[in-house]
Amino acid sequence: MTARPPRGARLLGPGPVAETLPGHLEPLEKDLWLTPMARGLAVALDIGGTAPRRLLRTVPVVTAVGGRAAVDLRLLGAVPPRNRWLALLNPAPGARRLGAAWRVGRLTSTLPGLATDLVADVDRRLIETPPPTELPTAELVPALRWTRATLVSLHAQEALAGALLPEPRVTAASTARAMLTETGVQDLPDHRLVAAEPVVLALTAPSLWDGIRLPRPSTTPTDAARAPTNATAPTDTATLPSPLRRGASVGTLPPREALRATGTLGILALSYWAREENPPPAGTHSMRGIHNFQPVGTAGELWRGAAPSPAGYQELADLGFTTVVDLRAEDLSEAQLAEPRKAGLDVVRLPIRDGQTPTPEQVQRLLDTVAEASRPVFVHCGAGVGRTGTMAAAYLVMTGQAEPGAAVWRNLSVGPPSIEQIYYGLNLEEERASAKPPLPVVAVSRFVDAPRRIWSYL
Repeated sequence: MTARPPRGARLLGPGPVAETLPGHLEPLEKDLWLTPMARGLAVALDIGGTAPRRLLRTVPVVTAVGGRAAVDLRLLGAVPPRNRWLALLNPAPGARRLGAAWRVGRLTSTLPGLATDLVADVDRRLIETPPPTELPTAELVPALRWTRATLVSLHAQEALAGALLPEPRVTAASTARAMLTETGVQDLPDHRLVAAEPVVLALTAPSLWDGIRLPRPSTTPTDAARAPTNATAPTDTATLPSPLRRGASVGTLPPREALRATGTLGILALSYWAREENPPPAGTHSMRGIHNFQPVGTAGELWRGAAPSPAGYQELADLGFTTVVDLRAEDLSEAQLAEPRKAGLDVVRLPIRDGQTPTPEQVQRLLDTVAEASRPVFVHCGAGVGRTGTMAAAYLVMTGQAEPGAAVWRNLSVGPPSIEQIYYGLNLEEERASAKPPLPVVAVSRFVDAPRRIWSYL
């Protein structure tokens, strides 16, 4: 009986890459073709939400085993989990699929145009490039680097096209087969046919050493089915994992993910509407090193934005800011905590977890900080949207500068907060800060917001 592989062992197999690289690869061939293929497929799997981004960055999708190309079947989604019931409790795959549904929905409509532009750019560059034997070494090395970088994009786009675009679709292999059946080409030698119509190379395996041998129309169907092709993705997309094989939609998601999608898409729609209807407040301008930088108070006493970069902190100091209120509850390094002080800024830390709301004590501390400061105060969280917007809404309402609805609407125009943050803002009162939202609101909010928060840590 075969020994069970140890936990965490990689499961490798030929998979779809055997169609592209069926033979034994020499070290130079691995460097030229295998590495770009691994990177391109990693991009496609990341966009499709098939595997965690952390793994795709550290584990190669394609590698060589005994000189032959092999794909990591777990990353490809072709291997079931060890424990199916425990896997159902893991929210990370659902979060990735939900994120993929949004990306894939937009990508499917633009992918044909992107592919056309990429092919046109590659063809133009190849036409301008002399034969390798005529290139001096100083030009050959940059040409090879360009080739590797371009292959990453080509592999990624071909895998995505094979997985996302509906049938029927035109592939390089189908175009090449049609070219071989045209009248007048059957009698041409392979090298002349390749020179005239390079697309026929899609029917051959790349090699630095072997000559080109094109399959001819007389090849029997059985032999043709065994002939290797130069397609990154398999001709039959059924071997690809379902999240990458087709774009998911809310209607095809499981019920709990459909609830998450409905809630999240509703907030995104509100945010888009608010952004179209609500112009940025007077004084809003771009700031180097700080996204979403804009004033909160009408007198310019309080400003908001995303977490600044070191250059952003210096920009704040140069503009006369003296105090920064940091709302992040994440684990920050000592270097990150020291950045504002290096720019000469005082820091007030009021940690709020992502997607949640401040306590009345934290709101009062912000009010006191702004009141006691002689210069403008800058408040931020991570992205400068949810926690920052909630605290800004509390400040506007409690200082009498805005009604709760207007404050929340203004926050939505910057970006989408969580449901509990919207509820909190709508229930603000001028006399006192809101308490935490009720448990049902919190439960629904965190259920809907879970994929986004999990995705940020993947």
